[in-house]
Amino acid sequence: MQKERVVLNVTQILKTPGSGRQFVDALEQAGLLRTIRAEAGCLQYEFFTSLDDPGKLILVERWTDEEALAAHAASGHMEKFAAIKADYVADTDLVKFIL
Repeated sequence: MQKERVVLNVTQILKTPGSGRQFVDALEQAGLLRTIRAEAGCLQYEFFTSLDDPGKLILVERWTDEEALAAHAASGHMEKFAAIKADYVADTDLVKFIL
């Protein structure tokens, strides 16, 4: 039996509208996106900009299962992610889907 896949839609409310590219660039420069995308169970980890609101940046995460997502959340590099995020993001709204 196949495990249930997990999808997260994470809306980042930016401190400065239009700063989403700088946020993603900072994550890339720190090597975090490459590291996260290489994690076991990561199927997608991709940012999208809102066409209607330059103050929103959308992150779509797809994971093979809950265990992969839990390992990702507990990984040491997520502290570095949180520190960079704190510079750019005022608030976060997360919606989780189990497929």
